[in-house]
Amino acid sequence: AAEWTETKSREGKFKASFPVKAQYENQDVDTGLKTLKVHFFTATTDNDNVAYIVMYSDYPAEHVRNTDAETLLKNVQTGVRQTYGGRITKEEGIKLGEHLGRQFACEGKFGGNDVKMIWRLYIVGNRLFQVYVFQNADAAAAMESVQKFFDSFALLQEE
Repeated sequence: AAEWTETKSREGKFKASFPVKAQYENQDVDTGLKTLKVHFFTATTDNDNVAYIVMYSDYPAEHVRNTDAETLLKNVQTGVRQTYGGRITKEEGIKLGEHLGRQFACEGKFGGNDVKMIWRLYIVGNRLFQVYVFQNADAAAAMESVQKFFDSFALLQEE
């Protein structure tokens, strides 16, 4: 099996292991509320048919204060489903330590192809983490790789 590599982001305050070295990029996304800077760490395998991604963005503090975490997480899930014109096949509440999270599986379309996604969302303070695996429907990443990736995600303690 290939060598997994750990990525640590001081700025993002997380670490995660990817099947190959993750590439970093960021972009500004207009949410309608305001523009959020979104940070992506992406590793693709299987001829780009499978992508392992950690993404984070910081919401305005007042937005997080005025919306309960459960609602925020559900709204993000709905956004994902709408973006990919998909359907949610499984969903459940999860936690990362004491931080509220949500896991869901979604099937949809991307670039004309059928895709399957498994998503984990966490709210930590006013930061939203999205940890997910995105694959062409016929690629089928090994579930143990997906689990290994999810299990490797952890928050970095303040130095």
